[in-house]
Amino acid sequence: MARKQSKGLRWARETQLRHLPDVMTVEQAARYLGIGRNTAYEAVRKGTLPACRIGRLVRVPRVGLERFLASSLDTRAVAPAIEDAEPSVTPLALGKR
Repeated sequence: MARKQSKGLRWARETQLRHLPDVMTVEQAARYLGIGRNTAYEAVRKGTLPACRIGRLVRVPRVGLERFLASSLDTRAVAPAIEDAEPSVTPLALGKR
């Protein structure tokens, strides 16, 4: 059974998200989510955490992070959501070129 977030908590999370840059590194997204760098890159590789490649750089759009949080945090913790969630975007190939 999903717990309902209080309006105060929801407002605080939305306010914090608005102060993030429009596009951030995977490390910045990981820090915000409270997960490790490798876990974040694995989520990007699987497609559960939306990201895009710009040349050799991998970036996470704030909008994608907002969608990820909206679909994941309402019902379960971040780590299981990353491991179990269906990909919301096409996974990035993060291997060497």
